[in-house]
Amino acid sequence: MGAPTGEGPGTSDPGWHAELGWDMRSLWPSRTRPMRRLEDLLDHPLWRIGTAPGAVVYGLLTCLWHHAYDVGLRKTVRLPVPVVSVGSLFAGGSGKTPFVMYLARYFRTLGYTPLVLSRGYRGRRGGVVWVDLDRSSVPDWRDIGDEPAMLARWVPVTVAVGRRRETAYALAAQHGAFDVVLLDDGFQYRRLARTVDLVLIDVPNWQRYRRLLPSGRLREPLHHLRRADAVLLTKGRFPEEYEAVERDLQRFRSWRRPIFRVVFSVGPFLDMQKGGRPVPLEELRRGRWIVTATVADPDSFVQDLRAAGIDVAATWVRPDHAPWGPAEVRRLELASRTCWGVLTTLKDWVKMEACRPSVRVIVVGQRLSFGPSGLNFPNWLQHRLRAGPVRLEW
Repeated sequence: MGAPTGEGPGTSDPGWHAELGWDMRSLWPSRTRPMRRLEDLLDHPLWRIGTAPGAVVYGLLTCLWHHAYDVGLRKTVRLPVPVVSVGSLFAGGSGKTPFVMYLARYFRTLGYTPLVLSRGYRGRRGGVVWVDLDRSSVPDWRDIGDEPAMLARWVPVTVAVGRRRETAYALAAQHGAFDVVLLDDGFQYRRLARTVDLVLIDVPNWQRYRRLLPSGRLREPLHHLRRADAVLLTKGRFPEEYEAVERDLQRFRSWRRPIFRVVFSVGPFLDMQKGGRPVPLEELRRGRWIVTATVADPDSFVQDLRAAGIDVAATWVRPDHAPWGPAEVRRLELASRTCWGVLTTLKDWVKMEACRPSVRVIVVGQRLSFGPSGLNFPNWLQHRLRAGPVRLEW
């Protein structure tokens, strides 16, 4: 399908949008846009007041549950290899899985053989599933979850999926030797002991939703950050935003954890109609694109694309982990007929690939860098792995 030249009908023509029942500003029906409705709900004063008792009860139960691990009433399992946990205090996207992808590639450059352990959120297959490096049999994403499938698809790493991660490790270890384990979304998974505990905090959530569920997005109270070995701040737009969160964290009594700034940017861009051939950013800037994403924070994805100079004609954001099937792909094909094609995420392509879209789909990767800090994160991480688990008291 040829790329539009800019002549003829475009996204400014409301006819085909109205026919399909779409809002011109977003291909998701305006009356049911889930992300915006959730944000409005969490910001509403009546919601905060009405859910305050529930947040108190949730916080109390969460504290009791974690205290049982702290005092040894609940036992932990220690693996024979170092474990690096990547987690968050907040529900929603803070960049955990992309950071696990970065760590997997980083450890491979150092000569390690990493293993990623994942819960397999929303995967329908019970028990333990694992995907080896040779990719001889990659399970359907519906069986293991879209994020483990994304890891297996895009990173040269073995992925083991199971509700009990220690059981998943035991199965994978029967088939291969690993010298470091990466625990995806592991901060709340206390059954598995870890050598290094990394907590990612996305700056927008810290600024707006620093309240316990269901009143806000906190999974557990803020003082539980004492379990973390380091905090990594993500998704800030300006240095002042990072500095504000750093000041908040340093108000905690005897705060001695290092704080790192993580900066995500878009790229590389892979043309899936041409077997994943890289596309220069300059080429994308010449066209108009529809952006679709089923991630926890689609707004950041769209903002990053626009910041890169890409003309986003329309967006179709759907709930995190939403499936892709023939009906959704067909709808996307209709929507993109007046644009150059579709820009989407690594996670979305894993789910829509089997439907063989006829439209041009560009998969957008994520690059990761570290902002100014007194410490070099890779050097700090290697030192902590050599030193072993150490817990600093507040």
